[in-house]
Amino acid sequence: MLVSGASETNKWQSSGMSGGNIEVSTSDRQASTKKTKSQQTIADLEQKIADAQRLANIGESRLNKWRSRVFF
Repeated sequence: MLVSGASETNKWQSSGMSGGNIEVSTSDRQASTKKTKSQQTIADLEQKIADAQRLANIGESRLNKWRSRVFF
């Protein structure tokens, strides 16, 4: 009888421990998902900045074409 009670206690403790691990892994997954979304957002913004810089360079080069000319 004593052995059976000890095994029941061990089952309860081990299930309690695995439940805690499940919560941690779920929160880890959520944190990982947030990091992935953040990284994707950052990558998208960096791409937009690069596009804007390319367009700015094109505009600057076209403006430079006319800077040396003076219209009076």
